[in-house]
Amino acid sequence: MLELRTSQRVQADLPVSFATYDINGLREGALYNLSKHGCAVESPTTVEVGSHAALYIHAPGEESPIVIELASIQRASRREFGAKFLLIQSHERKRLEQLVQKLLRGSAQAPSLETSRSSDPSTEQVALGGPNRKALAG
Repeated sequence: MLELRTSQRVQADLPVSFATYDINGLREGALYNLSKHGCAVESPTTVEVGSHAALYIHAPGEESPIVIELASIQRASRREFGAKFLLIQSHERKRLEQLVQKLLRGSAQAPSLETSRSSDPSTEQVALGGPNRKALAG
């Protein structure tokens, strides 16, 4: 079944901590895609589709992380996963929405994807934020 996204996603590069019922302790990752309803995370920790996690998004300039109390893992591969936010307190949702808006304003000032693409497909993947974006960017 095709599920349409209901909110705008923005590229990001933010540290994130997460915990699942399957894994003891907090794990670390890099959040690279964010919306009001979900995110994509790159992490050396493998998580399972259908599992649930708590996420702690470390936004720049914030004293404490934005807490997503419950997220469902919608997709997962060896080094990344996509999560849908299920439970978030209203004050945390407001902080999340402010962060998304801030990132959207910042991306509006950045060069467009069209100007950053090249004929080399691996370079285009970097511009689009593909799974190997960090390895290819260096």
